[in-house]
Amino acid sequence: MFLKITNLNKNFETKAGSLAVLKDINIDIEQGEFICAVGASGSGKSTLLRQIAGLDRPTSGDVKIDGKRVTGPGPDRGMVFQHYTLYPWMTVQENAEFGLKMQGVPKKERREQSSYYLSVVGLTDFSKALPSELSGGMKQRAAIARALVSEPKILLMDEPFGALDIHTKEAMHSFMLDLWKRTGITIFMITHDVEEAVFCQIASMPWAHVRVQFAR
Repeated sequence: MFLKITNLNKNFETKAGSLAVLKDINIDIEQGEFICAVGASGSGKSTLLRQIAGLDRPTSGDVKIDGKRVTGPGPDRGMVFQHYTLYPWMTVQENAEFGLKMQGVPKKERREQSSYYLSVVGLTDFSKALPSELSGGMKQRAAIARALVSEPKILLMDEPFGALDIHTKEAMHSFMLDLWKRTGITIFMITHDVEEAVFCQIASMPWAHVRVQFAR
């Protein structure tokens, strides 16, 4: 399995005692799948994503990607959040290049790589624009390009379209499915929107489907 989660548990200590947010989670995802996890707010979806991203450590259990245990953040995982997290003082191109710059990639190489992924998400003509000059959907596409530029093995998406209006959200659904089919990247997305998950299931079958649902 490409992404393997085994007996994952995550507890948080509160004044009332230990709170179990994730309990005995087991998930197997093949390389190239588009998986959507559905659950109500507070059901542990974002906590699970943080375990995969290496932003938090589990109480017990394992998360492995391509056979390697996740012990912290790494370039093999790209992360896209609900809020765009773009640097407002940087252009779209500079935002896309930022991760590569932090990795010490030479300017020419990171410019070529970022330009390629901006073309993939349809933002070539806006490479010199600031985030404030973009629509909500365009900002999220810029954030996706930034996540893809480092060429991660898996793209993690934390309710990425939750802040968008219904028409933009529908356009982004189609965009993401097209992007997935073009790149073949493994995608693990969480959402509380059942219709969103069903859309991904129907549009991308038989390869991707709603796999897990959390409740407590």
